[in-house]
Amino acid sequence: MLSTLNVRGINKDTHDSLRRKAGARDWTLAQLLAAFNQLHDAVRARADAGDADLQELLTGLDLDTKRR
Repeated sequence: MLSTLNVRGINKDTHDSLRRKAGARDWTLAQLLAAFNQLHDAVRARADAGDADLQELLTGLDLDTKRR
């Protein structure tokens, strides 16, 4: 099932960079975001499993694991 995602307030340079990255692969922006999400999940799993370098990288990007 597909859904719509509206992103507001994104920096123009970031927007343009994402569009170029998607276009270089002949992907839609949605396909690129889905791939980035899968990449984040894989990296997050490795960091949570004990990869200290990935944990440090994610923490530096404020992407450390958040528990609710």
